[in-house]
Amino acid sequence: IIAPAGLDAMCLVGLAIWFMGLCINVDSDWRLRNLRRSGESGYKIPRGGMFELVSGANFFGEIMEWCGYAVIAHGAMPGVTFAICTACNIGPRAL
Repeated sequence: IIAPAGLDAMCLVGLAIWFMGLCINVDSDWRLRNLRRSGESGYKIPRGGMFELVSGANFFGEIMEWCGYAVIAHGAMPGVTFAICTACNIGPRAL
């Protein structure tokens, strides 16, 4: 792969991590939005996708997005700090 100027291997890896997190986040949000039919109430457990591996797949996807951002930023302190704070804040809900 020939990368455009400014996109080194670390940026491409970070972009891949970010994109996987985005896909997980979008998929899990879709599953949560369509969990109940119109007018239906009550507790339901989401199934499919990353919900088969973790209880908060949308949170897991967001953590992956911010970790990818930190890699794209080449480990710059603001990116790493935000990824760590996000993981500490919503990480326990993702498991």
